[in-house]
Amino acid sequence: MKEMMKSYDEPIIMTALKTTLRVLFDCHTFDVGWQGTSTYLAGLINALPRIVAEREPDLDLQIICAANDQQAVDRFIHVEYKFELIRTGFVVRNLLDIPRVSRRCAADLVVSQYVRPFFCACPTLCVIHDVLFLDYPDNFSWKYRSIRKLLFQWSARRSSFVSTVSRYSSERIAHHLGIRQDAILVIPNAVDQAFLSAARVRKANDMGLRLLSVSRLERRKRHEWGIDALEALVSRGIVASYTIIGGGDGSYAQELRNAVSVARTVRGLDVELKSGLDFSSLVQEYADADLFLCPSLAEGFGIPVIEAGAAGTPCVSTNGGALAELEGQFSGCMTPAEDREAFIDAVCAVADDIKMLFITAQDSRGDVVNTYSWDQVAHAYVDVFKILTE
Repeated sequence: MKEMMKSYDEPIIMTALKTTLRVLFDCHTFDVGWQGTSTYLAGLINALPRIVAEREPDLDLQIICAANDQQAVDRFIHVEYKFELIRTGFVVRNLLDIPRVSRRCAADLVVSQYVRPFFCACPTLCVIHDVLFLDYPDNFSWKYRSIRKLLFQWSARRSSFVSTVSRYSSERIAHHLGIRQDAILVIPNAVDQAFLSAARVRKANDMGLRLLSVSRLERRKRHEWGIDALEALVSRGIVASYTIIGGGDGSYAQELRNAVSVARTVRGLDVELKSGLDFSSLVQEYADADLFLCPSLAEGFGIPVIEAGAAGTPCVSTNGGALAELEGQFSGCMTPAEDREAFIDAVCAVADDIKMLFITAQDSRGDVVNTYSWDQVAHAYVDVFKILTE
């Protein structure tokens, strides 16, 4: 009895109960490899646990990654997560597997990109990065446009939350898909810290100007402008080379491969097309370049431009779409999206001043990474989590 009385007299320490939030991420993009949707999801998921711990210590965040290959997920995700197997087909994934997994795991939120699962018993957050296929229909087939508009519109109207990566994309999504712009969360994309720490590696006898572009091989990317800019530099007596990094199997991809071959064999230009690089090799390509080129007709955000900025590489970019929002965020020059000659002239002008612009670009690397950080993206998602748990 005395022992019992003693235990009652001791102070009682109350431990607050944590609120559990199970978030299921559709990670099928990791099965494909490195691309914009993969880096977006990886940057977000890897930042979330630390930001949640800092801001909401009473929230027990449980991350669930659904994909076909766990090893592929492990290449991207470096925090604790639960793996759920789903099949690779678009229809079976969204019609059967994601709904089934979300029920079995008792998910509180499902996060997907572009298209939400067809059935879902819990709230959904759908990230629609852009609708450029509707703004620039001539660059996409009728079938591509029709199917995606139907699916994107349905997803935008049926999701609990819709987010995008730029003000431009927000306005265009509202315009084309018929939802209120003030209902769209604008959460800018971000850049990996690896770009900030990358150091240039150059051979002693490598004196030429290295030009670089990174993107999918799509017609709106207009890599032929970069080849023409290279030719303009060479005609002025500047030793230069141009590397295009990207994959694709459409008609434009084949046209570009043919154009690269002609540029090398007929025009005598040093042009190279690369694909299938791992992430560390890609980062090194940015760091080794002297000048990054983005001749795109339009972008929903423009992640390669800020990656170049984080790597300390000057840039010449058009102002197409959301690229205009990046003006002042990199060292270099921005030109009108429709003006090919202005782009080529800008490349030549920047090349003349490349040493000074390189110093400026190196000095501003930290600012770029701080402005476009995955921590900021994670903070925005924590705001959504708070809505769900209140």
